[in-house]
Amino acid sequence: MRGISVYLDQLAEFCPDIHSVWMIGERADDEALGACSPFGWDLLAFADSETLDRLREETDLHRSDICLRVVLDGNRFEPAWGDPSLAGSLCDWRWRHVSEREALYSRNSLDATRSAQRAIRLFEGRSWVRATAGVPPSRPGERIYA
Repeated sequence: MRGISVYLDQLAEFCPDIHSVWMIGERADDEALGACSPFGWDLLAFADSETLDRLREETDLHRSDICLRVVLDGNRFEPAWGDPSLAGSLCDWRWRHVSEREALYSRNSLDATRSAQRAIRLFEGRSWVRATAGVPPSRPGERIYA
């Protein structure tokens, strides 16, 4: 988590209207922080269209090792920068919460043999959560780093 925590601090500072950020992809699936994927970090942020517009304009937050998708209406998401083909919907991914900090999804609904992938909530509002221990902040606004 050390590799992403500074970035998440900047993201939360610049975009206080982000409701939550989830880690998806191989890192979340394996909880192997050294796992390789097309992006170093594959993130899904729940926000609104104004926040997406701000993120697109703020190029200081654009990083080639981060794919940040923004969920706009609780379902439809778009990349904050980069390849527009990364847009989609949580319904198409069959996104479902299994706990406060974990969700399951499947990006390829045509492949019934592939098991669901994991998503791990990194923060909700301004409160960070420990991705590996599942320890929530003890006070609102407290940040806990792994």
